[in-house]
Amino acid sequence: MNITNTTNLTNFAQSYVYSLPDLIFQGDLLAIIIGSITFLVTLFLVNKITSLILVFIKKTIFLFITGLAVYYLSTEVYSRVLISGFTLDTIIFGLIGILVGIFGIGLSLKSWFSGAKESYKGIKYGSDLKQSSIDEPMKEENVKEETIHELKELKNLFSLQTIKQDKNLLSVLVYLIIGQFGIFSSPTVAPPSPGLGAIFFGLFLLGALLFVKQTYKNFRTGIFHLVMTLIFGFILSLILGYFWGGIPLSTLFSIQYFGTSCVVAVITGMAVSLIMSGK
Repeated sequence: MNITNTTNLTNFAQSYVYSLPDLIFQGDLLAIIIGSITFLVTLFLVNKITSLILVFIKKTIFLFITGLAVYYLSTEVYSRVLISGFTLDTIIFGLIGILVGIFGIGLSLKSWFSGAKESYKGIKYGSDLKQSSIDEPMKEENVKEETIHELKELKNLFSLQTIKQDKNLLSVLVYLIIGQFGIFSSPTVAPPSPGLGAIFFGLFLLGALLFVKQTYKNFRTGIFHLVMTLIFGFILSLILGYFWGGIPLSTLFSIQYFGTSCVVAVITGMAVSLIMSGK
């Protein structure tokens, strides 16, 4: 059974990678996000540009993704109005999605301009984000001590005070909502089976945990964002899956959930929000 699942997963992954360029040109939002993330990872590996310019490129890419998601949502709302008129679902979810999308574009633009300003200063004065080799040992020791301290404080992670103090949580949830609305409003490939969808979801969570560990300066904040996006994203996928995607409740509250576009929406929304907010 495990061998069969592994073979199916490998075959699906290979076929999906091969079809990725075509899916990107077709406007598949998930494929565009995967391609963008792959491009960013390639830039990290090549490491031929300064860290400041890399941050600017990342913000540019996700400004494009945010705008594309809002475009797909607006197009979907327009199409539904033409076909069915102003139904209650279209008015409520379409209006919420567009308003959140506009707010998200505003956040992305603000982040983009700040990134452009930092990159310009970095190029002008020859500065970079990298520390000198002399400071690296001390920095590594501080990171280890901070990580141990944060692990001890995880018991207070979801207190009301933590939520109030986290200034980035709003932007994290905004990008999550935009990502999910974009998936439900664009041509997206769902997992071929619930089993493979569950495996992909598990692998994503493992990768997200590693990403948080390597990207967030404050590990406690990263774990908090990861868990919040997972919980909020799952609930939102159920709501949008039923009201916006027309998926039956019997499917959403069963293992069949992992074979629908809902799990793709959760993965996409979490990926966009964590990458945009990782510090």
